[in-house]
Amino acid sequence: MKHIFQTLFVILLLPLAGCLEFGDDIELEGEQVDTSVIAEAERITGIDFPEGTEGLNYFFLGSGIDDALWLKVIIPEDKKAELLQNQVFEHEVNQPNHNMTLDKSWWSIKTLDASTSYSIEINNGTDFLGCTIGTERGKLIVYIHWFST
Repeated sequence: MKHIFQTLFVILLLPLAGCLEFGDDIELEGEQVDTSVIAEAERITGIDFPEGTEGLNYFFLGSGIDDALWLKVIIPEDKKAELLQNQVFEHEVNQPNHNMTLDKSWWSIKTLDASTSYSIEINNGTDFLGCTIGTERGKLIVYIHWFST
């Protein structure tokens, strides 16, 4: 009898799963990662990017239960100190968080020279923010990963 109620419960819940609304996935590269995209990343992550930040790659996962964002940018070398004033950079970690993975060819944290990683929980612990900074071909590169739980 118990199994009948469990089965009936699951059958009744299946139509409700179709009512859940998910967003779209957005992938951008190069010039598509413009100042408006960087401003949206600032809004979501709380990171203030210094003037002159250049977007390289962006991926927003909106189609899942939990949203996530991956961003790769170039920061002008003379603006590094300004970037490091953001709260996330107060929490250095030994290596990038395992949640910072992404199956995209441009997401290549391991190729950075002299990298430093940071992570923090934000928004009362409901969101994770991870960052890795290093150099790549002589440029200061920052990888940002945010997800909501």
